[in-house]
Amino acid sequence: MVDIMPIFEALLALLAALVTAYLIPWLKQKQCRERQQNLAFWLKAAVEAAEEYFIGHGRGAEKAAYVRQFLAKRGWRLDEQEAAVLINSTVWDLINRYALADDDVEEG
Repeated sequence: MVDIMPIFEALLALLAALVTAYLIPWLKQKQCRERQQNLAFWLKAAVEAAEEYFIGHGRGAEKAAYVRQFLAKRGWRLDEQEAAVLINSTVWDLINRYALADDDVEEG
C-alpha cells in the first residue's frame, strides 16, 4: 500500500500558506474598510448634529468638541490632529454639498 501521508501533509501546508497569504490579508482589509465606512457615517452624523445644535458663526470650537465627544462615546479614539482633519474635511463636504444643491435650485 502507498503511503499518502506525505502528500496529505504537503497539501495541508499548501492550504495553510494560501490562507496566510490571501485569506487573512483580505479579511483584514475588509474589516479595515468597514471600520472606515463606520467612522465616516458617525463622523458625518456628528458634524451635521453639531451644525444644528450650535447655530451661528464663531462656534467652531464648540462644534468640534461636540463631534470629538460624540465619537469618543462610540469608541473612536482620535488624536487632536486626526480629529481636526476629519472634522474639517466633513464640514467642507457638507458645505460643498449644500452649495451644489443651491446651484441646482437656482438653475432649475
